[in-house]
Amino acid sequence: MSGVRVKIVRAYLIFYKISPKNITVLSVWDGRRDDRKKPIN
Repeated sequence: MSGVRVKIVRAYLIFYKISPKNITVLSVWDGRRDDRKKPIN
């Protein structure tokens, strides 16, 4: 899992992967809710 970054934004843990052309969000976890996947477009 090289290149995978973790960013904490407020109560969210955002796992994202940076490539030279785009940023792919792998998963978003909200600590106030259950562990679920959220699509980000």
